[in-house]
Amino acid sequence: MKASIKVWRFDPDNGDKGNLIQYQAPYQEGDTVLQALLDLYEQEYPVCFRFGCRFKKCGLCAVEINGRPRLACRTPLKDGVTIRPLRALPNIRDLVVDRDPAFSVLLPYQPWPAIGEPPERLPRLTEPVEHQRLMACNECLGCLSTCPTYRYDDPSCGGPFQFVKLAQAHFHPLDRVDRPAQAGALSIERCGSCLKCRCLIGIPIVKMAIQPLLEGAHRP
Repeated sequence: MKASIKVWRFDPDNGDKGNLIQYQAPYQEGDTVLQALLDLYEQEYPVCFRFGCRFKKCGLCAVEINGRPRLACRTPLKDGVTIRPLRALPNIRDLVVDRDPAFSVLLPYQPWPAIGEPPERLPRLTEPVEHQRLMACNECLGCLSTCPTYRYDDPSCGGPFQFVKLAQAHFHPLDRVDRPAQAGALSIERCGSCLKCRCLIGIPIVKMAIQPLLEGAHRP
């Protein structure tokens, strides 16, 4: 059995502006979009794509399927699907995007717990529920494609992924940095009238990252 799929092909070395190519991929009940891409590759169609764990932990296989960001390893294959790269980041080759802009904009803010000098006696710590949930982020960057205002080429413009990383540090029981202020420097105020972003694996980004950072940024 075959499934008809359209895949975005782009090769900057050939001056290619990119276009959708239709393929016939082997199909069995239960196959995923990632399996179809692997089958095409084995058929000597050199489609470029990323993948790692194949069970939604690494986030590398995030692509846009029928116009929505999804994990290819968890999306059932259906006849007629269209597969494109994540629209929020620069397209390097076929379905591969440059992930660096999403991470490099965070480096000045050091989004890891800033503990400072260790105390003489270690306190008893309790992990907040928010921190536990936010740490499930697999860094797929798919949430950036759900944000209508994120721009990877604007260092003053953060997106849901950047705010999740800041919120991870914010809810760490030992962090000592003003993370809401950092979120303000990344223009989180614009999120207050939007709140359309979503996570591909179900992390409540608005409730546990954006809203707490917004509230903290507005405190005197």
